[in-house]
Amino acid sequence: MNKKQKRRIIALIILVAILSVMLLSIAYILEHSGHECTGSKCPICAAIEQCCDNLKILDTAITACILVFLFMRVVKSEQCVSLVYFNNSLISQKVRMNN
Repeated sequence: MNKKQKRRIIALIILVAILSVMLLSIAYILEHSGHECTGSKCPICAAIEQCCDNLKILDTAITACILVFLFMRVVKSEQCVSLVYFNNSLISQKVRMNN
């Protein structure tokens, strides 16, 4: 396997892990949302709070990843534009006249 295939496999594993955490957190919240609370130290309420925190963190991380991806695409497209359109400088178009 080459380097690109390994990166894709690692990215797929990370994606599956993130989606699993998100879906399991949502499922736990939905399953226990109507429980009868036992008081201030209720373990189910603590677990629901942890699931909500996980979802908030993952939401922030996914948003940051999307922004970084879009930024990289814009930078890459600007580099392509600058190579195609702005590579015609006086030095690059210089013709040797003393031959």
